[in-house]
Amino acid sequence: VIELVQLDYQQLKSLSWLNLVETLLFSLSIYFTSSVFLDEPMPVVQWQLGTFCLLMAWMNLLMFLQKFPMIGIYIVMFVTVLKTFLRIGVVLVMFIIAFGIAFSMIIDQFGSYYNAGFAIIRTFVMMTGEMEYDSYFAPNEIKQPIELYYPEVTFVIFVIFVIVVPIAFMNLLVGLAVDDIKEVFDDAEIQRNVMKIDLIFQVWGVCSCLGVVNRSFRSCVVI
Repeated sequence: VIELVQLDYQQLKSLSWLNLVETLLFSLSIYFTSSVFLDEPMPVVQWQLGTFCLLMAWMNLLMFLQKFPMIGIYIVMFVTVLKTFLRIGVVLVMFIIAFGIAFSMIIDQFGSYYNAGFAIIRTFVMMTGEMEYDSYFAPNEIKQPIELYYPEVTFVIFVIFVIVVPIAFMNLLVGLAVDDIKEVFDDAEIQRNVMKIDLIFQVWGVCSCLGVVNRSFRSCVVI
């Protein structure tokens, strides 16, 4: 109901993506809990949507808490760093796909690299530092119960991957994140005031549409 009131008040022109996410979240919540009230068995799809809905509910709570002065600034930092990561994520995806397909071609005897899809996911996990060198990339003479098809090429590609992704790219991401956090800290007071004003006007808009705005509250908003 609150989201519909906000939709009527904001008239789409100032409607944010967060309002749309909240509307979708509330709709999925009603659909997920409908089986409980109707006393019907829950379909598999409904349970999966409920899991997604639960995750998004907690994320939505974080977005709401960013309006509070004590912890809001840290949530703003996280969102800023996440936006930076998403902006350069295209470059990361290119690297992950390239190395994932290469690994699936030369070490597909291992289950994690059996096909390109599994290899890309495993390569993405390797980006965090979980290389498992002894299990997959060690030369046959050192430790390898399963023989490598192309040990020389495998070793060269592995070394290039370590230099490009975990070292170079991750350090680039850390550097960009530090710059973003410094900028947010410098504008922390402005950010908090903007979030407070945004929250006040959202509450005022909802109360105005419901007809519960008194004169004192309206004069306070004007001031």
